[in-house]
Amino acid sequence: MTKNKRKIDIVEPLWTGEKHSSFNAAFLQTIGGLYKDCDITFYAEKKHAACVKEKLVTADNGGIPNISYLRTIYPDKKIKLPLLYLLSVLQSIRFLFKNSKSDLVFFTGISPFALVFLRILNFKRKQFLVVCHGELAFLDVATHQYLNMHYRILAKVFRCSFAFCLKSRYMFPIILGEHILQGVMEYVDAGLLRAKAITIEHPYIFSEETVTKDSEPVRKLRIATVGLATRVKKSHYIMELYSHLNEKGLLPQVELSIVGKVADFIEELERTDIRYYKATEFIPQEEYDRRISEQDYILFFYPDSTYRLTASGAFLDAILHNKPIIALRNQCFEHYISKVGSIGYITDDVAEMAEVVKRCVQNRTGEAARFDINIIRLKKMFGIESVSAELGKQLLDKGLLRYSR
Repeated sequence: MTKNKRKIDIVEPLWTGEKHSSFNAAFLQTIGGLYKDCDITFYAEKKHAACVKEKLVTADNGGIPNISYLRTIYPDKKIKLPLLYLLSVLQSIRFLFKNSKSDLVFFTGISPFALVFLRILNFKRKQFLVVCHGELAFLDVATHQYLNMHYRILAKVFRCSFAFCLKSRYMFPIILGEHILQGVMEYVDAGLLRAKAITIEHPYIFSEETVTKDSEPVRKLRIATVGLATRVKKSHYIMELYSHLNEKGLLPQVELSIVGKVADFIEELERTDIRYYKATEFIPQEEYDRRISEQDYILFFYPDSTYRLTASGAFLDAILHNKPIIALRNQCFEHYISKVGSIGYITDDVAEMAEVVKRCVQNRTGEAARFDINIIRLKKMFGIESVSAELGKQLLDKGLLRYSR
């Protein structure tokens, strides 16, 4: 490290292995490009840091020269969630005390319990920013009544600690989307949140390689859900779509799939011809990407309450592979459509979705091709250059660390 350079610490206190490595690689590329005159250190579990570094080397032709990697203290084995949350609290507090010479600290994630300690124990009055991910869904306790007591307690703890920490002059939440900010405002002081929050789109590293179009002259129309399939996300609605397509006599022309782990409705799937990943572990990344690339359309059955407070990684995966969507009406998708134009079909129910599939079968090339230009616009919106520019502007507006222009 150069003595005269300003220092930025980016800490991943929660996730290990490959989990969240795509986001963290994109976030590091965003910060690295913004603060080229700073020494940046990324602290993470050993395997996670290696995954992030590999993604950056691939995306940035050798990596970002002003970023170094140091490991946090995690056991080299799979950790259960309660212990992971406890360790993340200790890691967060450790970096608040340890890195007194850093000019700014970013936490790329946080456990529901950690926030309150970060405020109470911030004796050095260090400015820190916290990227908010899926934990924001804990703000809406009502949507978590299906969860066990352990998770309901987590939800209530996070809701109280998030509101408490917003009052700190040193903590700034990073919210991944304006529509998510609007949703969060329903649960905390809206004026205070607007004043404190830094709102950017979810950064994503998009490959510049052209997606190869399937050259098979005659084949079934391939449609799939992507990501973890659960009843909470209404993923089981794919079986209702299967029934509608069967009634219309379209099944010989359509291949329905689930690209991702199925959590809780495998027995029902066994009674259909829907293809799905049958292993109990998450699908390997290489196979996941390959299966998405083979699809013509990506299905989303999210209810309106889903991804109102969090970003959808599965949606970004679809955009990465230039796939138009067929989705039930949802605030998340309508937000993006309002920004760039239509990127697929938004329907009010599964029956209407089946009608859309019928139209796509009848016009195999023309229907999908008309969304291409808007998907390109969306990729630019999520791209590192756009997100970096917006982040730099808002950091400057908040009086935080000035960046190199």
